[in-house]
Amino acid sequence: MVLPERLGGFKILKDIRWTSVVSSISGEGFAGDVCRRFSDEKINLSLLTCGGDDASPSVRFAVESPCAEKVLQILKTWFPRSVSQQKDAQVLSVFPHRNNPEIVGAILRILVQKEISPLALLNSPSAISIVLDREYLDRTAAALFEPFRFSAYQTPADWKLAQQGKEQLYKEVIASYQEKKPKVYALEWYGDQVLVQARLPFVDLEIVAEAFSEQAPLKMFLTFFALNPAYGTGLYDLLFCLPISAVQCTEYLHTRLSGKTEPVLSPVAFFSMNGPHFGDRYGIAKNLYVALIQ
Repeated sequence: MVLPERLGGFKILKDIRWTSVVSSISGEGFAGDVCRRFSDEKINLSLLTCGGDDASPSVRFAVESPCAEKVLQILKTWFPRSVSQQKDAQVLSVFPHRNNPEIVGAILRILVQKEISPLALLNSPSAISIVLDREYLDRTAAALFEPFRFSAYQTPADWKLAQQGKEQLYKEVIASYQEKKPKVYALEWYGDQVLVQARLPFVDLEIVAEAFSEQAPLKMFLTFFALNPAYGTGLYDLLFCLPISAVQCTEYLHTRLSGKTEPVLSPVAFFSMNGPHFGDRYGIAKNLYVALIQ
């Protein structure tokens, strides 16, 4: 990637609680059951990721701070044997990313170099979202100006000035929760994919960034990317999806991580659905889980 890469901009979602829930009971239905309980109580999940292993499935999600206490009550009532933790956090979303792995790689590189450990990093069709402890927000926003240029602001100072007085505007949601069927913008399906899974130390994320950069001339399409701390290990769980044709990237990772981490490769297909304010409407994640297990 010829730096700095030009992007549209980034936004901050403030005053959220990032909640991690790990079940002590194995089973595939844990995440769907958690989403169902929150949907019944009309609690919106601004961001959601599920992972872990069969023995300890986990769910991580963002809710607005006023809902945090209610979330804990639901977890204690319905999942008394699970382990949960909440942190005050903020979400920084960069857009558009165009499924370009170099953009994800550049973000991973600055996080490692600036010693900023994210609570999660995920991509969606519209943005790449980084979940951060509050103390890291300003440092991360400033660091983004090293690999990227933004249409709306030229410097970190410009960005800070643009935020003033707009806190309430960013919280407003133009959507109707009374819709019987939420509107969908797009359904996308990608076959012939390979899912790469690895558990690795934070510093090794720079190797992942290098792997994405090495394949730049191939115009590789990064279908999916998710990064979460692995419960109780001090490591990170990494998952990403690439076309099977991008075999050079997986071979690069296998060579560089050999002896430390052994990536697991699985042939998969990838499905994506997005629509207006999906992150602000309760029930969507629940209905997706129901559809998948039926």
